[in-house]
This record gives sequence, C-alpha cells and structure tokens, in this order.
Amino acid sequence: ALKLMISFRGEVHRGDSDRGVPLHHACVADNAEAVQILLEAAADPRYQCFPGMDALSTASACDAISSAKTLLQATSSSGGSGSGGSDLSLRHCLHMALMFTGGSFELVTTLLDARADVNERFSTNMSRPGWLLLMQILRLKHCFSASRLTQLASHHQGATPLLFSVLNGQFDGAAALLEAKADLEIANSKGVTAAKLVQTLGASQILTEALQERPSSSSSSRASALSAISAICAPSVSPGASPHSAIPAMTVSGIQQYLAEAAEETVEVSF
Repeated sequence: ALKLMISFRGEVHRGDSDRGVPLHHACVADNAEAVQILLEAAADPRYQCFPGMDALSTASACDAISSAKTLLQATSSSGGSGSGGSDLSLRHCLHMALMFTGGSFELVTTLLDARADVNERFSTNMSRPGWLLLMQILRLKHCFSASRLTQLASHHQGATPLLFSVLNGQFDGAAALLEAKADLEIANSKGVTAAKLVQTLGASQILTEALQERPSSSSSSRASALSAISAICAPSVSPGASPHSAIPAMTVSGIQQYLAEAAEETVEVSF
C-alpha cells in the first residue's frame, strides 16, 4: 500500500501538526519495511519534527530497534559515517532513548555499536530552539511543581546518558552504558554525577542485577562495570522497591501527551 501511494506521487515529506513526516511514524511503529521503502523513495532521515527529533532519535526514543538498525544500515551502505553533514547523526540519540521509552539494553547497545558517544553531554542552545524552549519551561515549572520530567529538565544541561538513565530509572540502558565504560564521575552543570545519583537513590543493587541478567560480549567489560558499581558506597534498594516507572509509549503527535502525564508524577528525590 505504501509503495502504491508513493507511485501515485504521495509526498514522503508531508508533515502533520507536529511536523512529523511518514518516516517518523514508521519509526514510532518500528516498521522497518516501511522505513526502508521511504528511504528508497528519497525520504530524508534528517527531517525533524517537534521539538527537534530526526528519524533516528525518534526510533531511539520509541525503542524501535528494527527501524534504528535499518536507518543505520542504510547510512552505512551509502558510505555515511553518522557524524553529521549529509550523514545520519547520532547526536543525543542515547539521551533520547533514556529520556523516553527506548532505554533497553539492546537499543542502547545498537547505538553504541554505531559509535554513539557513551559520555556525550546533553546541551540545548539556540541551534536547537525547540528543545531549548521546552527545557527552559520545564526547569521553571520545577521550581514550584516538581515532577520526574521537570527534575530531568532541571538536570539536563551537561548530563551524560548514564545520568539520564539513572535519573529516569532506565537501568537496563544504564547496564549497557556501564559495560561500554561510561564514566560515573562526569558532572552535569549542577555538579551532579551518576555516582552521586546512584548513592542518593540507593540504586547500586538494581544496577548490579541489571548487569548480571543481560548477555555480555566481554567478561572483562562486565567485571569492570560491576567493579565500578561496587566502588560506590551506597545502600541497596530495599526489597519490593522499584525505580521510576517507565514512560508511556509515545507517538510523533503524542510527545505532548507524554509531557502532560510525566509532569503529574511525583518526584522522589530532590537535589
């Protein structure tokens, strides 16, 4: 059906109210076949919808592993390096995965295998006006109506993917990051590190279990990650305790719904 619509001059860059194009929606649905068809029809994976998400960051946010792999493979086969310019950018894809619902071990590992920067620091500036405006509004709201989302926004500047993962309860993704030698001691703009956050939340036991339950391609990497966690003097999580709940599934037009729902959740930890 998609091929038929394209053959009748269907517009592959026709956007909805949030500027989401068909490629964004295909990524949300993790429809790798549709992603491939759209790419072959010259759909531009760099096209951004609100608040500044291209195809790969959308796939990352939605844990759309098949779609992410298709996008990465298409870029690789066309000679792209994924570093920017005319290539598919990996910038902030790990952060998008760990901010929304894409923080699975497999998705994070896929991005790391594609050479996403494990210690990349998140930033918003005038080159990304959508994210800048969104984060500033949420940071302001955090002063009088704190929630999980506003707390994340309050600590986003300079934060690494590992800090995002722990702050948002995405411990499977954190396990993948630690195996890739993510630095626990890199501070955000407020001086908060992932190590400090793990201590505050008492999340060392959860991280250890997440590491031990996941397959590892390197026993030395696993041992190194476990050693890094053990070095953090933190109380373990009491039986029955759970990390922050997972963020609801999103759609291109559903980012606002996510923001509304997450903004109502109670924050358990303050900094």
